[in-house]
Amino acid sequence: MSDPLSMLASIAGLVGFSIEITKTLTAFVTSVKSAPKEASQLTTEVSALRHVLEILTPVLKADDFKNHTFDEESILCSIIVACEENIALIYAKTTKLRNASKITGIILARLLWPFKREECLESIQTLHRYVQTLQVLLIASNRQTSTAVMEKLEEQHKSVIDAITDLAASSGAVMNKIAVSVEKVQDMLENAELDKVIQSLSPLEPHKRHQDIKSKRLEDNGKWFLDTPEFKTYSLVIDYLSAKYSSHRSRFCLVYVYCDYRDEKNQTAVHLIGALLKQVLAKHSRHLPQEFIDSLKKQKNDTNAGSLSFTRETQLLRDVLQRFERFYVCIDALDECKEEHRKDLVAAIKPLLEHSETTAHLFVTGRSHMQSQVEKALPVLPLTIIIRASAGDIRRYVARQLEKDENYDDMDEEFRSEIMEKIVNTADGMLLLPALQIQSVLEQTSIADRKAALDKMPEKLDAAFRVTIDRIERQTPARSKLGMRVLKWTFLALRQLKTIELRHAFATIDCTSDTLDLDALPFEKFLTECCYGLVIIDKEISLIRLVHKSLHDYLKQKYEAEKVFMDGHCEIARTCLVYMGFRIDKNDWDIVKHYDTVHSLIY
Repeated sequence: MSDPLSMLASIAGLVGFSIEITKTLTAFVTSVKSAPKEASQLTTEVSALRHVLEILTPVLKADDFKNHTFDEESILCSIIVACEENIALIYAKTTKLRNASKITGIILARLLWPFKREECLESIQTLHRYVQTLQVLLIASNRQTSTAVMEKLEEQHKSVIDAITDLAASSGAVMNKIAVSVEKVQDMLENAELDKVIQSLSPLEPHKRHQDIKSKRLEDNGKWFLDTPEFKTYSLVIDYLSAKYSSHRSRFCLVYVYCDYRDEKNQTAVHLIGALLKQVLAKHSRHLPQEFIDSLKKQKNDTNAGSLSFTRETQLLRDVLQRFERFYVCIDALDECKEEHRKDLVAAIKPLLEHSETTAHLFVTGRSHMQSQVEKALPVLPLTIIIRASAGDIRRYVARQLEKDENYDDMDEEFRSEIMEKIVNTADGMLLLPALQIQSVLEQTSIADRKAALDKMPEKLDAAFRVTIDRIERQTPARSKLGMRVLKWTFLALRQLKTIELRHAFATIDCTSDTLDLDALPFEKFLTECCYGLVIIDKEISLIRLVHKSLHDYLKQKYEAEKVFMDGHCEIARTCLVYMGFRIDKNDWDIVKHYDTVHSLIY
């Protein structure tokens, strides 16, 4: 095992020897007009090795490597050991040349050249491979300054290790072996480059939103939808399609986006199209022609690291989707997309349907008022299915909530059936309303109170919101204050907040010192518990949001009528100012490091 300090000492010794060798060879080549051509080549390679080792030195001095150890068979150790052996050999052989300046006569100096041609060329080739491999490691390190880069290379490319540990022999077979190994590492970096291009297309991550929704879905709910004639004609829905065509990835493509009214900044047409294109490239890059991938990389580089234009992204999406025998585009909650971006998005999708009538399939969900807009915008009259929670869906949900109740056995079958029937009969095709209704009943602490709550249970969604907010306010003072703050900040914030941002903000509101007290951060689970289901956390991305757009519309109506949260924006602004004014520990003044710990500063 070797620690960074020992590694740095070895590198320092190599740099010193390389400088001496470079000086000697340069003087020899300069003074001897008829010096062998390989003398200049050897000078270049030794100089290149010194240069790359000097760049490597600060990398190993970084904090990431303070407690890191290098196995003797690791890539870096193997290279350094092999370099020491070869450089020591070259240094020893060039000893005679160091006195060449004292020797008169070009012919005598020429005779002092210590290498046979084949031997020198072999050393040149060996050094070149060392430099090439070290450069690959440095490129990877620059992409992600972390020991994780080294560890990943060690783990995934053991073939590189095998090649390098044999380099001292410098045989032709070994050189071929190291060449293959370096190519493998370079392939990995090319894939990393493509991934970087893909990620730059859009900040949206639909797959994370999908996984979060999937994790909350009750088994068998919505299966009726798969049995409708319209669905069987369209053959859609993300999980169903993914499973159905899992063995035909090269011929089938599925892409999807989730529109979200709370993410207006990122939910632009260019980002939505970019998210679709990103999915195609991430899932199917190996099935696409190399010239297409190269063209995408070139275009990204030509934009000077900026985003591709909406027109270009749209054209690329059309080009790539038309390479598949069949492709599906799914857009959820189109009504939650801002109107100007919604029009651009639909306009971008329209040509796909016009030019690929037999291969293109579009699935869109939205509230009822979106139907006429979609029908007008698309070239083909869409099939329409009204999605409402079936009685079976609601029964399964209510049964599940009843079974989870700690006092389930204290309620007789007749009362449980009464709860079930009343909630099913008032659900009006919604799942959100039954969720609030059953919660308002089961929170009661006696059978009599539960029966009274069932009798007074709200039968409309707005009434359910009002009753739930009343329940939040009737909690103990600490829980009530936290619950209403969560609701206020989640509703009024200019963008969706991460849970850690919200916790830091709430710890700041009542803070009287000039530093943040981390012990004052509220527990994450109480952020949702105190809100009785009106806010939820997307676990995949740690964002907190209102349970549904209908709740946002309800709160917006009340806010505009000046009935709720009138001090909200002042409180948020004041909290942000206090947070920005917190003192930074004089022993921890590195603003970059500090920035990573003050989560609300980003907002």
